[in-house]
Amino acid sequence: MKITGVEATPLKTRSVVVQISTDEGISGIGECTPMNLEVLAHFVNTVLQPLLIGEDPLDVDKLWNAMLVRTYKLGPHGVQPGAMVGVGIALWDILARSLACRFTLCWAVRTETELRCTVQLAAALR
Repeated sequence: MKITGVEATPLKTRSVVVQISTDEGISGIGECTPMNLEVLAHFVNTVLQPLLIGEDPLDVDKLWNAMLVRTYKLGPHGVQPGAMVGVGIALWDILARSLACRFTLCWAVRTETELRCTVQLAAALR
């Protein structure tokens, strides 16, 4: 299976949705951090997309590391992780759909892997 398309779309609901398509007709959907919507969508569509096209979407760790290494000077705060989280969720969605299981079960299968979680909070200032 290969990635054939990556598209991030800002929505009126103050969110950016990432859709990743594959040559086998399976697609995954993820949501980016809700800030700087146009910038996040542009980052996914112009910076991350070329790194993902033609790659195996089931190798989530490899793709995550490639995105991180090739864009590390643009992070670790703000646009880079905000965009990568949407792509990551879409990749996990593809993996779950390819296995015909729930998204959460994909994480349960990987018991030998240590999961490091990051929480990003954004507050609206008025």
